Amino acid sequence: AAAGEYLSFADSDDFLEPNVYSYMLSLLRNYDVDAAVFAFRDVYRNRQEEKIFQPGRQVLTGKEYLVRFTCDWSAALLWNKLYKRALFRDIFFEEGHKIDDEYFTYQGIMNAERVLCDDRVIYNYRRRASSVMNNPTAAGAGQSGSHWPAQTEDQGAVSGAAARL
Repeated sequence: AAAGEYLSFADSDDFLEPNVYSYMLSLLRNYDVDAAVFAFRDVYRNRQEEKIFQPGRQVLTGKEYLVRFTCDWSAALLWNKLYKRALFRDIFFEEGHKIDDEYFTYQGIMNAERVLCDDRVIYNYRRRASSVMNNPTAAGAGQSGSHWPAQTEDQGAVSGAAARL
């Protein structure tokens, strides 16, 4: 179980930009927010695509950010954010599931009063053809295939490994 004041998640085959934790933590504290959401980069074998959904920096209420779940699939991503650990008090991943971003993330964000959105790329998401995302039987019991957009190249795995700060 996490013991720090903040939570961040990273998949085992992905990587973060250098020194981003100090950057993320300073924004969380300076803007007095419960969670901070950042841009990311899809890393394919032969190319990269930055995923910046709005330029600049914006503070939203937790409810305003939850509205994004209905029209922006990336709002539910677990790994491009830094959270106050208190948001996830008594919230756990379900056993047997390998893709839990949507369900887990929205539960924590429901407890957030303020969420910062920032356009700096902090996370590199490897997209591979052999990933859990491309294997419907590997997703675990009760998974319905999600609403993630179809990709024609390699896609990345989602494992939900927690990092403690």
